[in-house]
Amino acid sequence: MEEEKWEEAIKEDELKENVPISVKIGKKTVLLVRSDNRIHAIAGKCPHYGALLQNGLLLDHVLTCPWHNARFDITSGKMKSPPAADDLALYEVKVEDGIVYVRKAAGVAPSEKDEDREKHARKGERIFLIVGAGAAGSSAAVTLRKEGFDGRVIMLTEEGEFPYDRPNLSKDYLTGEVKREWMILKPEEFYRDLEIEVLRNYKVIGVDVNERKITFAHETQMKYDRLLVATGGIPRTPPISGTEFDGFFLLRSFADAEDILSRLDRTKRVVIIGAGFIGLESASALRKRDIEVHLVAPGCIFPFRGHSRRDKEERINGQNIAFRPERYRGRYDHCRHRNSTGSWISGGERTCGNGSDSRERVPADRKRKRLCGR
Repeated sequence: MEEEKWEEAIKEDELKENVPISVKIGKKTVLLVRSDNRIHAIAGKCPHYGALLQNGLLLDHVLTCPWHNARFDITSGKMKSPPAADDLALYEVKVEDGIVYVRKAAGVAPSEKDEDREKHARKGERIFLIVGAGAAGSSAAVTLRKEGFDGRVIMLTEEGEFPYDRPNLSKDYLTGEVKREWMILKPEEFYRDLEIEVLRNYKVIGVDVNERKITFAHETQMKYDRLLVATGGIPRTPPISGTEFDGFFLLRSFADAEDILSRLDRTKRVVIIGAGFIGLESASALRKRDIEVHLVAPGCIFPFRGHSRRDKEERINGQNIAFRPERYRGRYDHCRHRNSTGSWISGGERTCGNGSDSRERVPADRKRKRLCGR
């Protein structure tokens, strides 16, 4: 294999202690960090959604992504916590005449080197079942192999897909701009190489923890030695009348998204009940398709930026952290119905009504709901 060539990156005196700096090396973004009198170089973008890691938080050799809090070890490139599913590429570093040079280390990252394959080979007969094949289930399966588990690793999913990027259903996928294949987290060969079995269209309906076995909807059973339940949440249907009408949708799976997409060509107006992150992401995606969007939500502030208890209290008691859709004209250009919960849906009139004294009616071709999950 041809050795990577050394590339000039930056002047050494430009690197300050524990201050990440991004540099461009050809088409690649490389992150350099001076820490404990050593210079480390890793890929500069998070493998999750491509955030620039120089804007992240560095603490004790661990860098936290500024977008979704994935964490990486800057000394090895290894991913320490999700939602990222991959390690960062690692670069070798040398300094000559005050100039820092880098070149890509052998292998994309330590966990993906060819010599590690033997560690993944299955030798034992213990069975580790993972119910759920989303990002959490997939990450757990891969971690078991990375840590040397040599029994059978089996992921079970009621869907017909290999693990995919579920959060993107309300983003790029709903715009219609990306293909289905782009959403798949890893190709089938990836799981086969690690001897991870992915059983699709297997719906689990029961678990017997005493006998250590699970029951499927098609009435067969499977024994296990260890079990991880990583099924995630499900959308909660609002307790209002009219959700049985055609045109009311939940959004969680590929099937849900495909159902919505199949009707958008003849849709001019959509009502979304709930204006959290998923509601706004869906609104943004639908606006890109030139569909009129109405957001219905309780409270007068559209959603909070923070996640702490204090942030949530400020959402109620203050407006300093409120998201302002009006600042993003075009991307978030939609009608907003605040202090409204959506109390009923009329299928015949295709309207969504408010149970307040105003009895406001919001016309809709399609009703989409994303309040919260359970």
